[in-house]
Amino acid sequence: MGGMGIPRAEMTQIKGEHRGAFVQFLKGRGIEASEQHDGDAAKLKPTQAEFSMKKVESFIQHGLGAGRSVLVSNDGYVLDGHHQWMAYTASGKDIPVIKLDAPMRDLLAAAHAFPSV
Repeated sequence: MGGMGIPRAEMTQIKGEHRGAFVQFLKGRGIEASEQHDGDAAKLKPTQAEFSMKKVESFIQHGLGAGRSVLVSNDGYVLDGHHQWMAYTASGKDIPVIKLDAPMRDLLAAAHAFPSV
C-alpha cells in the first residue's frame, strides 16, 4: 500500500463534530481545503499502520459511511477516515474526499496542535 506506517495510537483522531473546526484551524495556519469531491480510493495511501477489519466491514455493511468525506493530504495520504477509505478501496468505488493543501508531515504536526484532537 505504500503507507507511512505510523502506529494508530500516535495518529490524530478527529471526531466528526470537530471536522469543520479542524478545517478552519488549518486555514488559520495557511492550509486551505478543497470542497468535497469524489476521488479514486485506490490512489490514496494510508498514514496509520494498524486497522480494525471489524470497522472496515461495518462501513461496507452500513453504506460506506453515508457520504462522509475523508481528509487527505496533497501528497495522497489519508489523515482521517482510514477505515472508511479501506472500505471504499475494497468496494472499488470512488470516495468522497476533502484535500488539504499540505503534505502529510505538515498536516500531522498541525493536527497534533489542534485542541480537540
